[in-house]
Amino acid sequence: FLEENGRTYNASTFAWLDTPKFDYEIKGELVVSGWALSPHGIKDVRLVFGNGRVTIPAERFAWPGLHGVMPWYPATERPGFKAVIPNRPDGLYLDTDLSVEVVDGRGEVTTLDHLFLKWHPRRKIAYTNWNEQRLPALLRSLNVGEADAKRIRRGDVAPLVDAVLAAHQEPNDDAFIRGAYRTLLDRAAEDDAVAYYAARLGRGGTRRDMVEGIIASKEFRKRMTK
Repeated sequence: FLEENGRTYNASTFAWLDTPKFDYEIKGELVVSGWALSPHGIKDVRLVFGNGRVTIPAERFAWPGLHGVMPWYPATERPGFKAVIPNRPDGLYLDTDLSVEVVDGRGEVTTLDHLFLKWHPRRKIAYTNWNEQRLPALLRSLNVGEADAKRIRRGDVAPLVDAVLAAHQEPNDDAFIRGAYRTLLDRAAEDDAVAYYAARLGRGGTRRDMVEGIIASKEFRKRMTK
């Protein structure tokens, strides 16, 4: 076991949080994900913020690969958990905390260590003075429909963010970053920019936040607005 750095059976309920990481700074959307296993099965996973001010249930899903690595917990049919929270809930401050509560099949609760975060509210981006030579070309390249194009022209950039995310679903973060740069700024991304965004994504940042950051940048405004 030691020579192979192997895994072994655990008689208690336990869990792992993949994202976010400790002391992470969030801007807008927060993705919480991880997995939990128990010989008694998992009944529920709850995300508790602000020392109990806000509780959000996590969605749970099957994870065959995890069972392949640790096959001793057949009672846990859906070990994966995830929640996508689009913005900081009312009642939470910039500096807040997250604890994950795992309820096993007996009803007993196992709580992971508190994780401290800085959670900024979502960016407010509203452009109405679009460059009407460049915007139509961008919208065509992203297959944006007429209704969403009208919303974008009125200042709602959410459909534009959604279209970029739909167009760039590369599993590799570096490829995603370079593709989003090319689409929104019509140029290649610098290596240091790719490294910066890849590091943020690796620590629990979201692709939506990254796309919103590019759209909020001075370069995008200079290129796409009058």
